[in-house]
Amino acid sequence: MNRKGDFSRGISAVFLAVVVMLSGCSRSGPRSHPDEAEIRAVLQDQVAAWNRADLAAFMEGYARQNTTRFASGDTVVQGWQPVFDRYRKRYTNAATMGHLVFFDVKVDPISAEAALVHGHWRLERSGSAPTGVFTLLFRLFPEGWRIVHDHTSQAGP
Repeated sequence: MNRKGDFSRGISAVFLAVVVMLSGCSRSGPRSHPDEAEIRAVLQDQVAAWNRADLAAFMEGYARQNTTRFASGDTVVQGWQPVFDRYRKRYTNAATMGHLVFFDVKVDPISAEAALVHGHWRLERSGSAPTGVFTLLFRLFPEGWRIVHDHTSQAGP
């Protein structure tokens, strides 16, 4: 063989090795959770239910478990039904519910059956527009992804 052929094959081999090594590093960000779309669909369904003043449908996003928790301010409520009752007491009609928007939502996988979701919320209603952040722990159940822990806080005035 001549030197030119050996050189070309050598360069090709090095190029191929570099491409293979870099292919695992070329992602522009972290991989998405395999079920991220399903988790986001739960949140979208919740927003749609809220915006049509349907608290029962909104609660479908929560696990129907006695261990489901909602925390906000200095209040912690445990159990699906007590969480639902809290919402019904606080939001009695479409005017008090207003128009809900979630934004800057990020899904962080914990395992194949759990994910942590962070985001911001805004509630647009007559005379006020409170905003805040939330952290949700989702778990996978036979019926799909559901919230088992919700920590929501409101921004100061």
